[in-house]
Amino acid sequence: MLEGQWGKKRTRVKNTTKSLKADLMRLERQSTSIMEKSVATDNPLLITAYETEFRRIGEKRLTINERAAKSGQPTASFDETCRDACQFLANPWKLWASDSLEDRRILLRLTLAGRLPYCQNEGYRTAIPALPFKVLADISNMKFEMVPPAGLEPARPIGQQILSLACLPVPPRRHLG
Repeated sequence: MLEGQWGKKRTRVKNTTKSLKADLMRLERQSTSIMEKSVATDNPLLITAYETEFRRIGEKRLTINERAAKSGQPTASFDETCRDACQFLANPWKLWASDSLEDRRILLRLTLAGRLPYCQNEGYRTAIPALPFKVLADISNMKFEMVPPAGLEPARPIGQQILSLACLPVPPRRHLG
């Protein structure tokens, strides 16, 4: 399930990157067109308008280039990311034991669903755990047992036999008449 979501996310990133590249090509064509118009005219008002439009297109191109750089490929593979997430869930204390304040802040954001609830009269209240920890708590609270030796089916009284498959279902009686 996680791998499927990972694949969908990668597909969305690829589509976004294609869209951003298409936008850049369109802006490049507009910029070239405006530059040609600006060179071909002698009217100072038109030249000023063309320069303003050229700057606006340049700003859009910078914005799109920044977005394209941010929406690149993931830095780690699915297996590495999943492994790291499982290691964190197995022992979040390792991150807390780190000397880095940033690591501790990250741990709080990963383990808590929101801010710590605070009551002015009573102080801090019980925190709400993040979804992965809720799921792990539900799993750990389940009661698991082995199947009893007699099995799950009700026991047959002694002396009763299993019905032959040839007798089932029993056909209805014929009406004479």
